[in-house]
Amino acid sequence: MKKRISLSLLIAAMILVAFSSCKGNTPDVKKKVTGVKLSETAKTILVGDEFTLTATVEPADAADKTVVWTSDKPTIATVTDGKVKGVADGEANITVTTKDGSQKATCKVKVDKKAKAVVLDIQVTDITAGNAKIKIVPSDKEVKYYVYAMPKEKFEQESKKDPSLGIFAFDKSWYSVMAENSPGGKKWQDFMANDLNQGDKNFNLYDFVYFPRPNSECVIYCYGIDLKGTDDDKPSTEIITKTIKMGDAVKSSNNITVKINGTTPQGVNATFTTTNNDTYFVGIGRKKFVDWYKNHTKYNFVDMLYKMLEDAYINDHKVDLLSGNQTITPDKYSCDAGGDYYLVYCPFNRETGIGGEVKVEPFSTPKN
Repeated sequence: MKKRISLSLLIAAMILVAFSSCKGNTPDVKKKVTGVKLSETAKTILVGDEFTLTATVEPADAADKTVVWTSDKPTIATVTDGKVKGVADGEANITVTTKDGSQKATCKVKVDKKAKAVVLDIQVTDITAGNAKIKIVPSDKEVKYYVYAMPKEKFEQESKKDPSLGIFAFDKSWYSVMAENSPGGKKWQDFMANDLNQGDKNFNLYDFVYFPRPNSECVIYCYGIDLKGTDDDKPSTEIITKTIKMGDAVKSSNNITVKINGTTPQGVNATFTTTNNDTYFVGIGRKKFVDWYKNHTKYNFVDMLYKMLEDAYINDHKVDLLSGNQTITPDKYSCDAGGDYYLVYCPFNRETGIGGEVKVEPFSTPKN
């Protein structure tokens, strides 16, 4: 009996040892890759620049976390073990793939041309009361640049509105308004592109500031820009500025007199007699408009003259200055029937500015 019990215990012990041995040798179950992520999904770099992408394989304890890196356009951007290098201007997709090929992730890389150290030189000569000769000389004759000018006070006001962009914010806003009010779904870049320049170029100040005031200050500015039609388009060079002070007005010896010959419901017939051939300005203002300047404590007839000049230029993109004895007829300056008006006139030259006193002569048009 005792032998039987001992034998039974021995067999049970052997079975227990065998079971324990089998349990300890059970092989680990390999975990499959379920995903892969990149540290960045989009990146913009310059030609020659590098950055490193990091791939994270999921789960963290996956059996094989090996990945393969590829670029769909190695002529634009290359990749080696996650290190990406910009080769040429354009876009490329950098893809990481798990070794088993089941999981992928992509980063879109945009490569921009490296900005050249371009110098834009603003040269100004022949400053008068109403104009100045401007020449822009870029160090790189291939760069496209924008040039403009405005009164100093306006330049300072506009530049402060968006300190990060400076005066470029004003230019972009201007062309954006043009695009919004034009058919065809054009962008602001389409309009600005028409005003870009290349190489050495000459300008007149009054191409930008139509009628600068004598002795006032104006700011000329320019910058290089490579328009691609994207939201991040901005100057590719420093914004270069030059402040100039306009010269003194040159007084004219032209003595101008006017005689009103008659009026019609459409306007006035008047003869201007002069003592020389210096040019002069003639315009018509409503009585209410002229009286406002006549009675104002801050503004005067000179301010009124420049307002009329600018309005006429904006409307017709030209201002007709008269010379010598002239007669104007109702079809020259149209009026409304039954209205009160003034003829406004004074010596004026586009280069030398206002040349004498601004005078006014009242008249009224009859009713129809």
